[in-house]
Amino acid sequence: MANFLSDTFTDEDTSVSKLCNNCFKRLFDACAAMAVMVSSVKLSTYPSTLKPWYNSCHGLSVMTLPSRRGPNRVGEPSHSAKISKDKACDRDTLVAVAASLRIVGVYVVAQTSSTVLKTFSITFPFLSLLFQLLNIGLVVFGLVHSTFQGFLLSQLSQLLSSVCALICSVTLLCSGRRLNWIRIRSISLLASLPDRGESCSFAVVSLIVVGWIYMCARFVALCWVLNNQIPREAYKNVYGVEAAHSSSPRTLLLLVGLYWYLNNLFTNGTLVFVPIYYMAFCIVLSHSFNVHCRRLKSMQRSLARLMVADDLANIRAFYERVCALALDVNRAFGRIVFAWYIKIVLSICVDFTQLFSDHELLDSARQEETFLFSLRVVYSFLTFLGTCIAAAQVSENALRPLPILHTLTLRSSRLDMNTKMEAHFFLSRLSASPVVLTGWDFFVISRSFILSVAAALTTYIVIMIQMNPKAMRTINRLVSTALNSTTNSTSVPND
Repeated sequence: MANFLSDTFTDEDTSVSKLCNNCFKRLFDACAAMAVMVSSVKLSTYPSTLKPWYNSCHGLSVMTLPSRRGPNRVGEPSHSAKISKDKACDRDTLVAVAASLRIVGVYVVAQTSSTVLKTFSITFPFLSLLFQLLNIGLVVFGLVHSTFQGFLLSQLSQLLSSVCALICSVTLLCSGRRLNWIRIRSISLLASLPDRGESCSFAVVSLIVVGWIYMCARFVALCWVLNNQIPREAYKNVYGVEAAHSSSPRTLLLLVGLYWYLNNLFTNGTLVFVPIYYMAFCIVLSHSFNVHCRRLKSMQRSLARLMVADDLANIRAFYERVCALALDVNRAFGRIVFAWYIKIVLSICVDFTQLFSDHELLDSARQEETFLFSLRVVYSFLTFLGTCIAAAQVSENALRPLPILHTLTLRSSRLDMNTKMEAHFFLSRLSASPVVLTGWDFFVISRSFILSVAAALTTYIVIMIQMNPKAMRTINRLVSTALNSTTNSTSVPND
């Protein structure tokens, strides 16, 4: 301080205004140097296990410097996230899902400067929407004028799929910017975790591989069905008009196959990869909550006596950040999840009604259509099960810190009053507004929701079997054949 005053008052110009300016300038420099010293000491003396949490709670990234804007509001992305957007995209866990969505004609904002990719990302979704509208028009025209030769319920199932795919495409097209920002925040969130979200990448890539395997299997089944179709009848079933007499059978099959291929790519591709996109975000949220709970548990074991209120405050800030991201995901996908689940339930009811009403399908007389039917029903059920479990795990992992916080608030825990108060705040946050994912706020997705839907579908199937005597006889014959084959294989022949 003596040096400060001596340097200040030995200035050549002793005017009052310049003297005050010089004092304020030196005082500001001293405060700035002190602030830098305090911040560096705070970060260096912070426990090494909590440095990623310190960075994430203050909006820092491993690759960026802190922003001068000050702390952001809870859930608001930091300014440094915008700066490191291009660098974070190099570790994008969701890039494979975004690429698959672009291939099937769903709009996803392109994170690149390539003009070709941007043009493709904008043009292809509009072509997909036009085809889906054309598909709905052709199906409605066939239902109204009875121009198709197939089963009525199969056309109704196709109409439900087309309408649901159109709803998903339009919703993602309208909320493309919001989903892009959610995706950037998810990348930044994974980058702030200790493991950088490496376990999430394997789960997401596995889902994408399963989705493309189903798409290929469905394409093979469609080719199998097309080989056993009469060209003119197949053309009339698809386009609703009679084919010209001069058209060759090969040309008609080519036109029918092109329509089926585009329908498989745009309609079924949307219904396959949009739920995978939703499950990918659920995996990111669930993994973030899980890592957060493990870190809190390790702090409880190793730093029980050294834990201070700032540690819990930083972890609570990170928890609020993940909760804000989960809320945005729920808002962005709420309508899609609602429409998709309604489609799943109605499609399964329609498919089983067709199964017990179409005698050729029930007797497995047409193996190619039976294979396509079984493929569609099994994958719909597995996707419904997967999305429900992924969404339910988000809620379950978000509530996992409750027992730990209850332990910290006990009188037997050797913590100061400020730390216990922070634990009480954290506990009230978890108990008051738990994190849940819903279907447009009509229902909460949980494990009990799976049982409720399964019970309703089982009741419907049992009623359909009881109302159809031929179905009862066919099922009894199949059960008797299975029991006889089992008995014959296990019996020992007499000498």
